[in-house]
Amino acid sequence: MTQVNSEVLEGPWDSALCFDVPVEFVSKSNHRYSGRGDKAWTRIKAFEDAIGLLALAARPTNWEIGDPEAKVAERPRVVLLLSARTVLDAPNTFKCTADALGDGILYTDDSQIAYCGALVEKRTRKDPGGRVAVAVLPPSASNAEVMEAVNHLTSQCFSV
Repeated sequence: MTQVNSEVLEGPWDSALCFDVPVEFVSKSNHRYSGRGDKAWTRIKAFEDAIGLLALAARPTNWEIGDPEAKVAERPRVVLLLSARTVLDAPNTFKCTADALGDGILYTDDSQIAYCGALVEKRTRKDPGGRVAVAVLPPSASNAEVMEAVNHLTSQCFSV
């Protein structure tokens, strides 16, 4: 996979970004059940920091996530897609990634995400990593417009 220049993504959105993830995806549920305490949390924090930096580096100059004080219905609608090579299940892979985007890409994952998709492309511990894509649509975007954005983002960021 090669790095995607977020400035060239075109579609039915206000702004979009896409980036490769060259590190192993981690799960917060593993922290809760691992019994490894602080060691597991340090690993999760390192993953979230890496994802946050990659996302900020890929963030276009016109990225706008709305006013944090605005009602949820007045905030932009967000599409978040990811593809991962991991042994984790898709929901946990998605959740940890969404949480990692909470600093500069989203305010909170639960209040803005209109559509999410996580594909575990290969269950493996060898060659971990993947790709993340995010698009921001206006608060007034219909469900059909959200799905159109999903299709465009998929074709531009995840085509083989």
